[in-house]
Formats: sequence, structure tokens, C-alpha cells
Amino acid sequence: MCGIFGYVGDRPCREFILTALKALEYRGYDSAGIATISSKGKISFVKKKGKVANLDDLLSSLPAENTVGLGHTRWATHGVVSDRNAHPHVSQKFAIIHNGIIDNYLELKESLSSSGFSFETETDTEVILKLLEKNYSKELGIEKALLKTVSSLMGSFALGVMVLDCPEVLYILREKSPLIIGQGQGENLFASDLVALAPYTKNFFFLEDGQFARIKKDSIEIKNFDGSVCHPKVVNLSDYELSTNSKGSYEHFMLKEIYEQERIVSSHIEMFYDLAFEKQRELGVGLKDIDLSKYRQLVMVGCGSAYYAACVGQYTLEKHFRIPVSVFLSSEFHQRKMHVGSDTLVLAVSQSGETADTLAACEYAKSTGATIIAVCNTPYSSLTRLADFTMYIQAGTEIGVASTKAFTATLLALMTLSYSFAKKLGTLESDELSKLIQNLKALPEKIKDVLSCAPQYKELAGKYSNCGNFLFMGRGHLFPIALEGALKLKEISYCHAEGYAGGELKHGPISLVTEELPIVAICPTGVFYKKMFSNMEEVAARQGCIIAVAPRENKEVKGIAETVLHCPDVDDPFLQALVSNITLQFFAYYVALKLGRHIDQPRNLAKSVTVE
Repeated sequence: MCGIFGYVGDRPCREFILTALKALEYRGYDSAGIATISSKGKISFVKKKGKVANLDDLLSSLPAENTVGLGHTRWATHGVVSDRNAHPHVSQKFAIIHNGIIDNYLELKESLSSSGFSFETETDTEVILKLLEKNYSKELGIEKALLKTVSSLMGSFALGVMVLDCPEVLYILREKSPLIIGQGQGENLFASDLVALAPYTKNFFFLEDGQFARIKKDSIEIKNFDGSVCHPKVVNLSDYELSTNSKGSYEHFMLKEIYEQERIVSSHIEMFYDLAFEKQRELGVGLKDIDLSKYRQLVMVGCGSAYYAACVGQYTLEKHFRIPVSVFLSSEFHQRKMHVGSDTLVLAVSQSGETADTLAACEYAKSTGATIIAVCNTPYSSLTRLADFTMYIQAGTEIGVASTKAFTATLLALMTLSYSFAKKLGTLESDELSKLIQNLKALPEKIKDVLSCAPQYKELAGKYSNCGNFLFMGRGHLFPIALEGALKLKEISYCHAEGYAGGELKHGPISLVTEELPIVAICPTGVFYKKMFSNMEEVAARQGCIIAVAPRENKEVKGIAETVLHCPDVDDPFLQALVSNITLQFFAYYVALKLGRHIDQPRNLAKSVTVE
């Protein structure tokens, strides 16, 4: 979950590394630091809790001429947020940065302490540093010392190591945490994320688990932990589009990304559907050739917003596949050791492709012979390399920690997969695709209608910024949207919010209804409308406060709700879920704005959860 970066070359690197760390800020973090090394082997470092910008005033203490260095943004797992616990961790011989969790660090720490080592921090990373100090000698050599060190570690790690005795070299090691090498001209770089590397090169090596690399300015040597040399092909991503880190005229990245959804929807429709001839285009090489007839169950896995997107997708996929379709939280799936095998198709949903629990779920499923389809936003991520097939959602880089445009793009990808597979399976009813096409033609205008309501949403949402608790309700496709809407509000406003199926109201949650508890009822017209309106009447009978997500022209809803957040009606339940969710994104955003929250980087959250 931490962001890591390293540089070796000819250019002075302190400002260079600082810029890279600012590119990694979107991942979520609580402290940052930089270490550089001189040609004579002197290590200098600065680190500070809080924002990367806090390093600006400290940068001058690093030698301007140093051309080799490491940078780190920390998301605390072991030890409080403090300057002391920030990375890099530095000793007389080494500087080290780490992303991951060492599960057996307490046992290692106890053993090292009994051998006379003392510790200055509360982190698991310092244990790696002390263990390396214990193992290293000039006779053994740094590579063998590093391999001996990592052989003692249980857990996950992406390590960057700077060595006093080898000031022109950086070492990196990977086990279950992402690491990417960028190959430059007279310089080489590494990072945990393409975002930090893409501005400087388009040529990359993606380290696999159990690999390490020796990086100099003019060479890259990659080996397995057993010492054998690897010869991976360089991956050229010249067509990789790096979204700008500029908010433009928007106050926050999240707001910018909410508005980008109209373009993303239009782009997806253009790519995968021929509106004029009412046809769906081919998905491309790979997915179009998959043999669907052999599968007896479909399993979907994801975490957070990805899980809720999968829950929406389940409604359409189970209709078209006509086999059991299950949705699991990734962390629960791989811990339970579900009964899957060669007759199982797994759809793994992850925006980053580096979500540790989802990767673990897929590794388990693949070990049983299951087929993996990744639904992902990030090319050459760990998930897409592990999967048998990939459906890219093509949302562009999402900077805001709370997912908005990536959620919408994921919904579209799952819908398109479902219809494409239905065509292959022969389960698509004759007029079904035609109806979808007609709704897709109108969809961009429906979204534009929602976006035009932003000033009203801002005014209405502000009324509820002092409410500490919210209850969201939905039915059918809109039940997962209630869950996602509650999550979005929790993430960025820090208000407590829960999502429920409308039919569950009488089974417990109705006891919470008071005038002080806003009930957000998602009820555009459709098959579940009457049932949802009945739920609203039950709330109103108990003097509850109702916030309805519904078309503004619905007089029935206006007569019972305290507030109506306009959402146009769409004659397709899946697309209705997509549009309704954008309305709820605005609601969460404006509540958080009124409260003065750090919307793009909410406390305690990380964009990519790369540890279990």
C-alpha cells in the first residue's frame, strides 16, 4: 500500500524523487521520505510524517549532486504515524524502503534483540534492515546477504535497498507486492506503480514473485531468488495513456473524475457497440475465443467498490449464463478454500490489478484449474499477468482514492461481457440487444442530465452535513448501489452509513428510524418501484427523514420525501444502477466538501490495497 521509487543515473535526483513521490500521493499515505547516496558512499536522508510537500523545506539538506536515491510514501501497518517510523530506514551500511507486511516480524525481532540488536522504530521494516546487517559481510557479498535475509521473511514485500559499499547500484526484491523497472537512456528507475515511471520511459520490466534485480545506470540484471539469471522481455507501453495529475478547474480530482464519466461511457459505447446497425462489436482476440460451454459455475471476486460492481453484474450475468453465479469478497473466498475447479469461470474485479486479497483468491482458484478473467484498469498489473483473459475497463488513471469513474467503467465492462457471452451461448433473446442499444443511445444524455444537477446536489447535500449516520436502501440492481453509495459517503465524509436491501428494512434496520436519521431511498421508476415506495411509506409513518433518489417529476415521491436528488429514469435496470450511482457520488462529495474533508486522500485509506 506504500509507494516506492528509486533512481540511478546521471541527473541530480533529490528533486526528481520528490516529483515521483508526488505522483504516488494518490495511493494514500501518512508520511514520506527520501534517501540519496554520494559516489563516495555517504547516505543522506530526510523523512517526515504528513504530506509529501512537507519534504520541500527539508530537501536542501540532501546533497544536490547525488544521482542515486530512494523515495517512499508510507501507509502505516506497524507502528504509529511518526517521523521516526517513516521510511527510508537507514543504518551505517544500508538504506531500505518496503511495501508489504512481514508476518513473522515479532519472532525475528525477538531473535535479533537477543543477539544484541536494538530497535529505534515500531515497524516491521526495521527488522529487515537489522537482519540484513546481521547477514552481510564483504566476504559473503550483498546479493547472498539479501537472499539470506528474504529467505527468513514470511509475508509480502517489495524492497528497495541502497548499499554503502556499492553506491552506484540499487537492489530491489519482490514477493507478493508490485515492483516495476523503468528502462531509460543512461538511467534506470523502479517503482511500485507505472504512474511514477511513465513520464520518463515507456520501456518496462515487471518483476515476478521470487525475483530480484541489480540496477545500475547502464544495466539491469534480474535473477530468481535461487540465483538463476532471468531474461524477461522488455515491455513497451508506448500507447499507455497517463492521465494528467492536474485537477484543471476542478477543486478535487474526485469531482473531475465524476465529470469524466460521460466521456468514459460514450467511449465504451463507441468501442463495443454499433449503434447504427444495433450490433455488439467483438471483444477482441482472446475473450471472443473462450469456450464457455464447459463451465458449470461462475464466481466473481472483488474488494470494496469492485465487489459492489460485481454484485450489480451478477444480476445480468446469471440471466445470460444460466448457471449458478456467486459473488464473494476476495478475502473470504481464498480463506474459505471454495469448491472450484476446471468447470469454474472466475471473474476477478480490481481497478489496480494489485489488490492483494483478489490476487490471493485468483492464485487459489487457478491452482484448482479454474479459468480467470480479469476485469481491470491497469495494463500489465499482477492480476492481468496472472489471469487467462483480461477485459480492460479503460477508465484512465483514477487519482481520487474513492472510486468513481472506475466503478462506472467496471459496470460497463461487466455488462458488455455479459451480452457478448450471451450471444456465444445462444441465450440472448431476439429483441434484448436491440432494447439495450436504444438505452445506450440515450445513456450519455441521461448522465449529462445528472451532471447538470450538480449545483442542486450541492445545496441539498449541505443540509445533511451535520448528520452523523445515514441508511441507504435499494432493491434489485439498486441494492448494491445502496451499498456503494453508503461506502462512498463513509470513505470521504467519515459519516457512518450503511446500505440495505429495501426488503430487509422490517427485519431490523427500521428500529433505527428517527427524525435525525436520513434514509436514502434509491427509487427511480422500474420493476421494484412500488416495493421501494412502500418502504418509504413505512419510514414516513415513523416520522423518518427521507432523501429520495428519483426523477424530479415523480410527484408521488416528492409528496413523501423531505429531499429529492434528481436522477432520470432509464428503461434498463443495469443502466439505471449506473446513473443512480453518479447521483450518489455527488451527494457524498458535497457532504464531504461541506465538512471540509480531505476528499482525494481520505484519512487511513489507500488507493491500491497491496497487502492482505
